[in-house]
Amino acid sequence: MGRRPQPVDAEVTELAEFVADLRALRAQAGNPPYRSMAVKARYSASTLSEAASGRRLATLPVVLAYVAACGAETEGWPERWRQVAAAVHAHREGTQAETSPAADRSESTPLVDVPATLAVPAAPQGHGKRGATQLIMVGGALLSAVSIITAWRLLFPGSADHTSAASPRSTRTIAEGSDPQDTGCDKGEVMTVASANLYAPDRFFVGYILLRYAPACGAMWPRFQPATGMAQLDGAQVTVWITRPADGRASRYDTPYLGDLVYGNMLRTSYGCLEGATTVTAPHPTAGPTAALPGKGRIFAHAETQCVHRP
Repeated sequence: MGRRPQPVDAEVTELAEFVADLRALRAQAGNPPYRSMAVKARYSASTLSEAASGRRLATLPVVLAYVAACGAETEGWPERWRQVAAAVHAHREGTQAETSPAADRSESTPLVDVPATLAVPAAPQGHGKRGATQLIMVGGALLSAVSIITAWRLLFPGSADHTSAASPRSTRTIAEGSDPQDTGCDKGEVMTVASANLYAPDRFFVGYILLRYAPACGAMWPRFQPATGMAQLDGAQVTVWITRPADGRASRYDTPYLGDLVYGNMLRTSYGCLEGATTVTAPHPTAGPTAALPGKGRIFAHAETQCVHRP
């Protein structure tokens, strides 16, 4: 049985209805995995999944490729896309007009931004160190413990996120080798627990491998995050896999590089530490900046993360 679809995350009614119809097309086609759709659409699974999320309106070429990958006719979709785009633009203009006086807010009102997921840096440099402990001086003779806790959470929202992420409990049972996008594990609270850079010959940087962890799913998966150098490699192939040394379990995924993130399969964290790896291969370029790279035949880059237990 397939997983229950995530609620459409759209503030604009027209966009929500548009996305609901895209999802209906996929359901009528038998809910093919996004990876299978990517082969037909020539857009990455990540791009297609995002198009059906409702967080933003996908480009028209992506929408048409999505529809065609579901085996449906694309007639009528361009005009509807333009109508939705106009509605989204009008909503954005109205929102900006309403929020423009935000700069006049009282300085006494704390503005706290609590991210839904931990941000991934553009070029990971390893695990960051927690900043120096800050001392909160509280005046007054009596201050309740509830007030102290509330103040701490407002000033340091990351500490609460860290506590919940460290909890080992899992609310879902995930099949080993599942796709994190098809299961929805890539949504919600997700963190990067390890990373490593990928270099081709002559220190040509092609991207990095991230080991991602979703506490609610009790699982990790590898994700290849490309650098700008990947655009210079035509016909590249990406392989991502995850291994659990404790029992030798491994899961591998191979795909042509389609210009976006590449998600590997998941393994559960309850049986031992997990490590991710990525290999990128491409025909040796005959022109352009990368033509001077050493070697013959194929460009090769490989990297592995350390073996990590669940936080």
